[in-house]
Amino acid sequence: MQFSENELNKLCDFWQVGEIISPPKTIKSDRLWRLTTCKGVFALKRVSAYNQVNQGERIARKLQLHKLPVIAAMTHQKDVICHVNGKGYLLSPWQNGEILPLTAAPPQQAYLIGKLLAEIHKVNLQLSGIALSAWQKLEMTDWQHWIKDAAWPAELTERLKVMLPKLVQWTENYCAASEKLSIQPWVITHGDLTQSNIIWENELAPKIIDWEAAGWAHPQVELLGAALNWSGINYDMPSHASFTAVIKGYQSIKGLVQINETVLQTGLGSWLAWLAYAIQNFLKENQSDWIKEINQTLNVLERFANLSNVLI
Repeated sequence: MQFSENELNKLCDFWQVGEIISPPKTIKSDRLWRLTTCKGVFALKRVSAYNQVNQGERIARKLQLHKLPVIAAMTHQKDVICHVNGKGYLLSPWQNGEILPLTAAPPQQAYLIGKLLAEIHKVNLQLSGIALSAWQKLEMTDWQHWIKDAAWPAELTERLKVMLPKLVQWTENYCAASEKLSIQPWVITHGDLTQSNIIWENELAPKIIDWEAAGWAHPQVELLGAALNWSGINYDMPSHASFTAVIKGYQSIKGLVQINETVLQTGLGSWLAWLAYAIQNFLKENQSDWIKEINQTLNVLERFANLSNVLI
């Protein structure tokens, strides 16, 4: 995606970051750019779910007041989103550092993630008008309609049909388990503390970015998701050392926690919600990128389902 001179001027004027020194450098397709102006270097990000973005940035700014390593978007007269030609953008200071791959993280860094998550939960942020975290929203989903009545690529058709009974059962299990957890204390939190949302200034200094999923979540469910992500479930069967390190880091701040069957069943919800999102986007856009996301998410769900006896 190329920006016109007029578009760039509108973006820079909105945040008052001075004149462009060099054209924006694409970092991630048509979604993220490195922007250099006379006043510094910035990350420019295109966003769409405006209500969720505004909620997430509101949470991020509040958590910054508690001295947590949070990177929030820049504001202009309390607005964080700049609208140009029907598209919305965020701007934040550029962060130098490393984003770890989706494989199992070194236990030392996994421990710091657990500790950081506990620090967020410990704040027990109280804000009005906050909705559920984006990936906590899963209702009874019409998997059968999506899978049986849609035109799928040949390589995916059989797999989806085989997975259909499991998806229905997992969704029923999630709905029943999440109902049990609904009466327990929840927290306002990041909601998606994966490798892609942490920049490491060095191996001991994580910084949290991308707050679009922030909202209310059950603390143990979010802890389980973080432990699985940082132990490499998106790539392979989770590393026991990395999984345990996240839990121990969390317990160093919050004390003993227990991952029981109810938490496990609810934990499936975030991946089921992402699968539903990916399927709906493929049905609307018919883009091959979504096929990759669907296959990867099915892989994660199958790994997750095999972990129950190991984790409890």
